[in-house]
Amino acid sequence: MIPDNIKILETLEKDYNAISIFKYKSSTAWVNIKNFIYSKSFQIEFSQNYDLHYKKFFFFFFLSLKNLFSSFGKSTLFVGAGSGIVEHEGNLVDVYFPHSLLDEKNVFYFTSADILDKMYENKTFYKENKVIVHSFLFSSFRNLFAKILKGFVSTQDKDIIDYLNKKNITITHDDLNYIYAKFVAAYWIYKIVFYFKYIEKAYVISSYSNSEIIAVLKEKGVEVIELQHGILGELHRGYNYKIKSPILPTPNKVMVYNDFWKEELLEAQYYTSHQIEILPRFQYDAVQDKQLFDKKYIVFTGQGICKIEIERFLLDAIEFLEKNDIYLIYLPHPSEKGMIEIDNPYIKIIERKEDLTEQYIYSAIAHISIYSSCHFDAVHFQNKTYILDCLEGNIMNYYRKNNSEKFIYIKDIIEMNYEN
Repeated sequence: MIPDNIKILETLEKDYNAISIFKYKSSTAWVNIKNFIYSKSFQIEFSQNYDLHYKKFFFFFFLSLKNLFSSFGKSTLFVGAGSGIVEHEGNLVDVYFPHSLLDEKNVFYFTSADILDKMYENKTFYKENKVIVHSFLFSSFRNLFAKILKGFVSTQDKDIIDYLNKKNITITHDDLNYIYAKFVAAYWIYKIVFYFKYIEKAYVISSYSNSEIIAVLKEKGVEVIELQHGILGELHRGYNYKIKSPILPTPNKVMVYNDFWKEELLEAQYYTSHQIEILPRFQYDAVQDKQLFDKKYIVFTGQGICKIEIERFLLDAIEFLEKNDIYLIYLPHPSEKGMIEIDNPYIKIIERKEDLTEQYIYSAIAHISIYSSCHFDAVHFQNKTYILDCLEGNIMNYYRKNNSEKFIYIKDIIEMNYEN
């Protein structure tokens, strides 16, 4: 069962020529615009509770600037995500980094930002590996240039906007024009950054979040390989393009965790078999048989959405938790700092994790989330996962349809069936 919002995006690509309408140079801003339309289709607010401490921000800004100019002798680019830099067994590691393929100290190392306090605590990793936090270094310039550019560019998007409004997705010309202008601005920033840089190969986390970088790299003839970091396949907007257009800034290859995800990606019918390779996941080998708390526990991995529904679920669970003498551990998404606050000894909200998320799932007696990729970690470790039924059009419906015994919808904790 394909959700309506995914069908709408498919229609825009097939019937409204969306990929070409947002063309720029030899690429297109459609990937970014598709992300925006997708987020608006939920008609909910995604939490973005990031704190900005200027002293720490400028520390990473100037460190990134220094690292940018001291890394030009390296020919392999890695574009990661700050959320992947964590402490494991007393050492700081990047769990998204392909350790079996590359050495951190021998790459041109880009990453997106994470929670600033966490980044600052892990600053030695950024120093030692000469990491460039590109979202700190370039985003402000991109946004400034985009505000100027949007007065000089105009996208021909009237038919697309009319169609979306008929589907109850409210988007304006100014919205799309600004996203297009940001793509153009970022394109030129990375064009300049990579102009004097010889890059032979690039490994990227989340290609759909880094489309401007990929656009420039592909224009230079660089082979771009995406490394899986979460859900992908027919229901993910970043992998289900319905037109195989040469201007789409997508990777040449995708490395996935296992055969299950290879089949999921093939079902989307954009990538072919020879474009997909398997690279086992670091976190699955890193987990250990150990007890994390003084009681058994259920773990809930948050996503920065459905705040009211989650709080209600947690409050309603207290009596059950006390009766069964088990904890409910809530792991907030990086974007939802301080979003959930409940004062009860049986509910523990872990703002700062001391282990990998996968370790919390592995050591738990059960796992709950909404549409997180953590559901698949739970299925991997425990052969089932629980989905809080709070989001209309949840893509997890697709997986439940094919594996109802592994993907189980619940509204209340008493519906869970687990081994204590």
